Amino acid sequence: MSLQTIQTQQVQLTKEIHSKTIRISDLKRTIEAKRRALDLAEARYKNSIARLKEKNNMDMIRSWQRLHKMTVGTRRILVKEVASLFELKPGVIEETIAPTTPIEDDRVPFSKRPMSLLNKEDLYICGVTLPTKLIDVSKYPKEELNAPINLVTHMLRLIVHYLGIKLPFMIFQKGIHSYIRIATPNAKLWHNNNKMPLFLDDEDRNFRRFVIGMAMLNYDIAYLCYTQGIEISLSQVANTLQGLMACCYSSKLGM
Repeated sequence: MSLQTIQTQQVQLTKEIHSKTIRISDLKRTIEAKRRALDLAEARYKNSIARLKEKNNMDMIRSWQRLHKMTVGTRRILVKEVASLFELKPGVIEETIAPTTPIEDDRVPFSKRPMSLLNKEDLYICGVTLPTKLIDVSKYPKEELNAPINLVTHMLRLIVHYLGIKLPFMIFQKGIHSYIRIATPNAKLWHNNNKMPLFLDDEDRNFRRFVIGMAMLNYDIAYLCYTQGIEISLSQVANTLQGLMACCYSSKLGM
């Protein structure tokens, strides 16, 4: 091979190398431009996804707020209807009393010894009421005591059903009488001695268990009030109808 041929080939290779170098530079610039375009597109995509998620979240929040508002409104209407159905309202109780000085007592309004009551504004449920001070249950007509308690249990069960509240103590009906007991998932533990009567029999034989049952019932009502933003003081827990009324007209009812 002659020197001239080698030089000619060298010139051709140099041209090819230069051409390919330019081509490589162009490809690098193209790749860089495409990478920038891809990064920009990815950033736009992420921004779009973020905006879409934010919009979806806002839409979901607004939908939840509308649904919550409707639910709260519906719950309030239902509870108010229950209060209206059971005619839970204030009134004046007129009682015949001896001219004695009233005795202040913060204990539960059921006792074996008589206590004098003054005329006062109280609450009715279906035209009957519950005493808010100590009474002599042996002289108090049983129907006048059992009837309002039975009405309270029915009303309370409806309210907690509409509000979706689970009470600490479960109220249930057995025949014509209401009972209360600790809510336990094990049916084998539900013995007769675990349930407390929410009624007094004719001879007051179940008096002690009845007092315990009323304490459990009032605790349920106080707990229900707490879930609806009402705090019942310990001295007022025994006021069954007042606690129920406070729940029905709470400003946070159903929330």
